[in-house]
Amino acid sequence: MDQQEQAIQINDNSAIAEADLATFLDSIGMERSRSDRIAGQTVGTATMGAVAGAGAAVPVAATSALVGGALGLVFGLAFVPVGVVAGPLLGAGFGAAVITAPAAVIGAAAGAAVGAVNAFNAPPRVVGD
Repeated sequence: MDQQEQAIQINDNSAIAEADLATFLDSIGMERSRSDRIAGQTVGTATMGAVAGAGAAVPVAATSALVGGALGLVFGLAFVPVGVVAGPLLGAGFGAAVITAPAAVIGAAAGAAVGAVNAFNAPPRVVGD
């Protein structure tokens, strides 16, 4: 999958999440323009929160990757010669993912909460309407 296809897929999935949230808010009686605004800001800040959470986890994830790589090498020695190469790579990838994935999820949840509260507390109409 090339970069263009990935960008399209990410955009489509985030648009679906935003539309689903706006539809839910419409269904509970919220004004359409307000529900669109809340949904858009919630999805946008959730994305920013996920990036911030993953970014903040980089130092810890790097340490975890180093430990995972070392453990992968130790366990890979039993499978010489393939294990000497594959063990550290798999261990480092797993070690980094163990830290980065939860940090991104926590960041996304925090970002979504901040965005939803911020959008909900914003004035009901855009200036100039």
